[in-house]
Amino acid sequence: MYQKIEQILEEADSPLSTAEVAEKTGTKVFEVRKNLLRLAEEGKIESIEKNGIICWQKKEEESETDKLEKRMHRT
Repeated sequence: MYQKIEQILEEADSPLSTAEVAEKTGTKVFEVRKNLLRLAEEGKIESIEKNGIICWQKKEEESETDKLEKRMHRT
């Protein structure tokens, strides 16, 4: 299920709501929400607000430069 959700979000042109992801996977909203939250905890996807609705998108990977800059700002 995780891989299927990740693939759907990666192929989407814009962020998708939980209901849209559930529709595309053919799974109940409750199950999809649980999987989306786990993927977000793992840092693979992120949520954004779109027209007052929480939507999901694949998290863009940070470049090595961005990672280095974050580390430098922590110290």
